Amino acid sequence: MVEMAEPWLPGAFEEAQQNRDCQGLPVLPLAYLVLMKFQAGRVYDLVDITRMLGQAGERALDDVRQLFARYSPEEQEDLDSLIQLGRMKMGPPQPLR
Repeated sequence: MVEMAEPWLPGAFEEAQQNRDCQGLPVLPLAYLVLMKFQAGRVYDLVDITRMLGQAGERALDDVRQLFARYSPEEQEDLDSLIQLGRMKMGPPQPLR
């Protein structure tokens, strides 16, 4: 059960229906997961964000940036810092095999 009333939540659930894991369960897309964790603001959520963004490819990062530009534009600078921290920690993204 989700107890949030964010304007982006319906879109997140809708996209999750099209983004399924190997068992067929809906999975929240990366951009929405990052936004949700960012808004939670807990230290371990910020650590998770840097790990996820450090491993993300450019297309995924563009999706995150676009979502933040729409729903949290005042946090764009913080997002860019988290991306840079993630890249420093995780190294360059590896190509999919």
